[in-house]
Amino acid sequence: MQTTIPYLSKDHATYLKALVAQAKQKDINCNRFGAKSHQYQLEPVVSLEQVRRYEQKHNIKLPSEYVFFITEVGNGGAGPDYGIWGIDTKDLPPLTETEITPCPPYITPKLTQEQWEILLENEDDDFDVTDGTFCVGTKGCTYFNYIISDGTYENMVYYFDANYEESSPPFVLSMKFLEWYENYFLEVIQGNDTFSFGYLPLYTQAEVLSICTQQTDSETKKEALRTLYRFPTLQKDVLAFLEHCQTPELVVLVYDLLLKFEPEKITKDFRQLIQTQPEVAIAICRDIPDTQKDAYYADMLHLLYHFDSTEYLDSKQKKILVFLEKCHAFSAADILPFAKDETQPPTSRGFAFDQMCFAPDKRNFEQDYMEVLRHCDEPDVVKNVLTLSMIFHSNHWLALYLFVKEKFQRNYSVCWSLDFRLGDYGLSKCYQDLTEEFDDIYDDI
Repeated sequence: MQTTIPYLSKDHATYLKALVAQAKQKDINCNRFGAKSHQYQLEPVVSLEQVRRYEQKHNIKLPSEYVFFITEVGNGGAGPDYGIWGIDTKDLPPLTETEITPCPPYITPKLTQEQWEILLENEDDDFDVTDGTFCVGTKGCTYFNYIISDGTYENMVYYFDANYEESSPPFVLSMKFLEWYENYFLEVIQGNDTFSFGYLPLYTQAEVLSICTQQTDSETKKEALRTLYRFPTLQKDVLAFLEHCQTPELVVLVYDLLLKFEPEKITKDFRQLIQTQPEVAIAICRDIPDTQKDAYYADMLHLLYHFDSTEYLDSKQKKILVFLEKCHAFSAADILPFAKDETQPPTSRGFAFDQMCFAPDKRNFEQDYMEVLRHCDEPDVVKNVLTLSMIFHSNHWLALYLFVKEKFQRNYSVCWSLDFRLGDYGLSKCYQDLTEEFDDIYDDI
């Protein structure tokens, strides 16, 4: 906020509304993520009395900056992601002298992974991990934006996945609500990408360059470099730094940034990169423009069969397979030997069969698919071959499905896939309505 504007004043509200109007002019077609939902429009404000009646009705305390927002700027509307939610003022009871007793916030910037896991273990009908905070919007699906309502960290924003996974604790931002709101619109006005807004510091390009040339901690440098993705273009001095950066722990990130901002330079040298730094080539290959991928199809196919890695081999092989599938030359024939190779990681082999679903020649290898189902003991492979097999329909396939069903009767993922395939034949999960003709085929497997 401009330092000359008093905090939580009428001028502060006017400033925020002006930012929204400027952003609307910058993004006139609402191309920013979520903008088509709110159209850069603000809802009419509510009164402070309505806020107090709302708080009393729900026995909650709303964050002070949010109260300022809905009473002076707008009761919801334009904002980060799909916009800001306002409060529902329908059927509010009259104010009473009853004092509210809001819950203290459990989520703070100090929340550790261990504390998060304990919170999840203790959650029940009388306790919610989001108590003491207030939801003001969504990123879509199960992802929501909250504000801490009270205490030392009042008004701080956090992002939260409502799936409540132990490995995904809330992400608490370093910004309070109004700062978060202001910075979002400043990013839009400056033409910066906002899809990942809030997850990284909003460094200027000069600040990124300073951090990368003066700091020694590699994680600090990586965080700074990642903020560059949001800019539409990079300054010459930043590009020069990237082109000459040889720091091993930064090389993948540097090449990926160069691929975004100087794609012609990287695509021209990509074959050499495959040969000299295959790990880097694999890491950035998905971002090679689709129009350029075909030029490197043979190189990446060779890398699929001959690349060796001491860690995360299957993950790297999957990236190669995704690259290959995007090429016009992609064929099932080219990756079938890899998919059938029992020395390769099962997850990679299964993924290869899954990618074959997009190959124009996938129908040419029916017997190979059937052979894999007869002899393979790896669930990751079998379930993906089952997906691929949906293009075929015969009694021999039906017999094979029941053979696999008996073999993998205790594996949920395989049986789940089989239920769909058997359903294509009109069979229930009991599979008792089989003819003698079918029994004869089954005996031959």
